[in-house]
This record gives sequence, structure tokens and C-alpha cells, in this order.
Amino acid sequence: MIHPFDHLLVLGLAVLFPIRAATFGYRRLRDAPADEVPRRRLALYRQIIRAQWALALVVVLLWLWQRRPWAVSGSRSTRAPGCSTPLASSPRW
Repeated sequence: MIHPFDHLLVLGLAVLFPIRAATFGYRRLRDAPADEVPRRRLALYRQIIRAQWALALVVVLLWLWQRRPWAVSGSRSTRAPGCSTPLASSPRW
């Protein structure tokens, strides 16, 4: 069952994050002196990575809280022939 938070997450990812990136992130790079650009770019990359991992954690916690079955997440573990551990998650399309 879809929870209202699912809609908020999509709204944030599809609408708010791109607006924020266009207005704040790229502006910081554009307005930076040439010698500051690499440092600011690295800071922006780290900020984006932290935000994405935080969102991933929120989604996992939401799924645990709602007791959603992992099978409906759209990914599954696959095993290579002769391999005893899962290699990766691949989308079921």
C-alpha cells in the first residue's frame, strides 16, 4: 500500500531537489573564484552523497516500519552459477 510519505519522497526527488540544485548548488560553483571551484565542487558532491544516503535510509526505515515485503521493492538478489553469495541487486523489469 502506498503511504503519503511515498508521495512526499517523489515530490522531493522529482521537484524540490532539482530546483535546489539549480538555484543553490550550481550558483555556488558559478559564482566561485576559479581557484575555489574544485573545493566547492567536492563539498557539493559530498553534500549530495549524504542527502542520497539519508534518503535511502529513510526509505528502508519506512519499509521496515510499514512491514512491506522486500519482494515488491523491485529488486532481487541474483546468484551466478557456482557462486554461493549474491552478486548484486538487479531490477525486475
